[in-house]
Amino acid sequence: MANQNEDIITYFQKLDRGFFIDELKEFAYMDEAIPIGHEQTISQPSLVLEMTVAINLQPDLKALEIGTGSGYQTALLAAFSNSVYTIERIFSITIFLRLAPILALFPALFPSPAPNQMRS
Repeated sequence: MANQNEDIITYFQKLDRGFFIDELKEFAYMDEAIPIGHEQTISQPSLVLEMTVAINLQPDLKALEIGTGSGYQTALLAAFSNSVYTIERIFSITIFLRLAPILALFPALFPSPAPNQMRS
């Protein structure tokens, strides 16, 4: 598990939080929650990392995320699990996210380690 946590931390450090927000990009690299509209925020990076490590992700895991928000947590979950099912109740945030293009480009933007490179 320690090696998996190291892989998550390494990937997390490369994940560009600025990609997941349209405004206030100057705050993207601060360890603070940032408003994304509709009284919602993108969580502070340290909290996202702590939650991700705490759930002990496995390559065969299917994750359910309630409240997609910016998609930042989704990207991290998807890199270390088999699949992620996510839902957002605020329609305009879903439109804002442009989820289809993000997911279509996902392998190019957020390549996960090849299975043979994953450590158990």
